Amino acid sequence: MRQPARNDRSEAETIVRPPPVHLRRWTARPHGVELFSQLGTAVLRAVRRAYVRVEAVVEIVAVRLVAQLRILRLAVEVRLLEVRRRSAMRLLGEAAYAGDEKEVERCRSYIGAIEAEVESRREQEVAVRTGAAQHSNDVLIGSRATEVHEPEPRGRGAPSAG
Repeated sequence: MRQPARNDRSEAETIVRPPPVHLRRWTARPHGVELFSQLGTAVLRAVRRAYVRVEAVVEIVAVRLVAQLRILRLAVEVRLLEVRRRSAMRLLGEAAYAGDEKEVERCRSYIGAIEAEVESRREQEVAVRTGAAQHSNDVLIGSRATEVHEPEPRGRGAPSAG
């Protein structure tokens, strides 16, 4: 029997029979490199989703820690202002007892300024808490919506291994 040459077109006239049914069913399923490719793609998608979620958790923890540190600093400032207010109240009582109207007015205005500062610090604390909560919610929503959707391959329904 003669081997066809590379440029010989005699193999084009050869009858090609379809493979047996059991081979057709076996080859329709992914196997070998194709199976590992699909498995690798699924694992990569899962790792990406896990990475996005871990990244979101780390960001939320960082934001909450920064917010808690800021709230602690504001609480310390409020306590220091309350100490100043107590000493100013004592001075106000002494000035009122002595009958010094000028000193009484000065102490009252100083106490009013301190109370305004305390109220400002408490408002800042509420703003920091709500800002951190809002940022945490935004990050959580963003991490849930971020999934990699790869387009389905056209053709037989199974992606090629190329």
